[in-house]
This record gives sequence, structure tokens and C-alpha cells, in this order.
Amino acid sequence: MLDFDNFCNNLTYTGFGNNGSLRKFYKDISGGLLDYQNVVYGYYCAPLTFAQYDAMPYAQGAQQILGQALNWLDSQGFDFSTLSTNPDGSIMAINLMYTGTPPNWAQGMWHHKGNYTGFSADGVTSNDYNCSPAGSPLRLAVVAHENGHMIGKWPDTYKYDNTTGPDGIGGFDLMCDYGSYTNPTIPNPLFRGNAGWG
Repeated sequence: MLDFDNFCNNLTYTGFGNNGSLRKFYKDISGGLLDYQNVVYGYYCAPLTFAQYDAMPYAQGAQQILGQALNWLDSQGFDFSTLSTNPDGSIMAINLMYTGTPPNWAQGMWHHKGNYTGFSADGVTSNDYNCSPAGSPLRLAVVAHENGHMIGKWPDTYKYDNTTGPDGIGGFDLMCDYGSYTNPTIPNPLFRGNAGWG
């Protein structure tokens, strides 16, 4: 669990060749204006195999796991009211990191940012979540990208089809092309400027 806590929160993290933690990435790209920290509670072992969840329609398996994991956390006495929330009382960001490798883009357990509103406790509710791989080795780029959807409300800037030509805006934006998996590129200037980080 310490590896995941450091991966998310340690400002001097360099594990597995990563250029910092998730927290350091967002602190750096915001010019120090955002200090994004995650509560890393522990491991939850879902009842089905990864292949069984991956065989479900896109995101359905992830949402099943997320609902079960949140209820498990609640049964452990975790106080959800300690988390940062939006004005509507929903938790700002939930990271669900899984083991396993989804084989097909935008199917089954493929990494994504989604919405799950099926949980409430301690006066708050679930909503935005990120589903991303906890692979071996841990790598920053996919997690940083999916968190960009939650933190910055940024859309993908790559193409969703197989037409010829450039793939969106290319390697100039975290939301299109990560660049290095251990040292991802920053979001484009428009997104950073809109966030007040320009």
C-alpha cells in the first residue's frame, strides 16, 4: 500500500522511473496553485475475476467494483465527510486503480473517467471517478490523464475514430498523447489557462 500512497502523494517520489507522483504532477503544472492529495486506504479484492468484469459492457464492471469497494470502505468505518466535495455534496474525485490489462480500447475495463452515483455516506455522495491501471510497474501518464477529466474537467483531444490524418492535437497535450508514460506531457495552454494556471 505504501507504493500506492507514494505514487499518489509523495512530493519526492521517483519510484519505477516516474518523474514525481500524481500530486507533484498537478502541483507542477498548476504553478503550485493545486495541492491534489489522495487518501489511499487499502486494497479491495473484488469477487469476480478481471476477465469477468472486462466481459461486461464498457464501464459496468468498474462501476460494480467501485460500488462494492465504497461500501467496504464504509463498513471499515472510513469517514467520507473528510473528503473534498463539490457544491452539490458529491466527492470531487475517486481513483479506482485495478490490476489486470484490458485488451480492447473503450470496452470492458478499459481506463476511463466516469460517473457513479450509487453510493452515499456521511452526508456525501459518489459521482466522478477514474478507472485506471495499477500495473507493474506503476506509471504516471494514464492516471494523470484520467484525473485531468476530473480535476480540470478537460475533454479528450484525440480522435475517436480511425480516419487518416493527425490524431487530434498530438503530443502537445496530456489529454491527447501522454508522451512518456513515466514523465507525461503537460495539458495544453488553453486548458491550463482556463483553470487559472496559465
